[in-house]
Amino acid sequence: MQQENKVLRDQLQVAIVAIADIKVVVNQLHRQQVEEIPPTINFPVLSAEQLEELNAKIDKENRALYVKSMKSLLQPAGVIRNLKFILSDTLMQEYNVDGIHGKKSLKGLDNFYDALIESIPIGNNLGPAEKQLRKAIQLQKNRFIKAKCISQNNHQK
Repeated sequence: MQQENKVLRDQLQVAIVAIADIKVVVNQLHRQQVEEIPPTINFPVLSAEQLEELNAKIDKENRALYVKSMKSLLQPAGVIRNLKFILSDTLMQEYNVDGIHGKKSLKGLDNFYDALIESIPIGNNLGPAEKQLRKAIQLQKNRFIKAKCISQNNHQK
């Protein structure tokens, strides 16, 4: 029995060392990831002017960084729940995908729109990225209006 305990302690010690090594590697990868995202990317975008500036900043050289940054903001719930971390609620009242019904077009901001679409994960029966984005915009607008109505009702009481 003592010999079995010694074997188990030795195996446990090996496992602890392996876990410590894994922790070091994970921390290094996390640091590398954080360093790759430029600090100048400020999300959520609050105004149409900021969105146009962001569109102008995105080019072939830095596009991957913007996509990576937006992907990290959309995790883990996806674009349907987390679009608000990229585009503010008030800004979304001014925009839709195609620019119809008196709204501005996200598609008109080619660089930003393409990077946003690329950052949206597809699969798991979620549908195409553009369809997810349309649904996310619709839901974000509805949530904003509902919160605004609830706030007004609370102030009237």
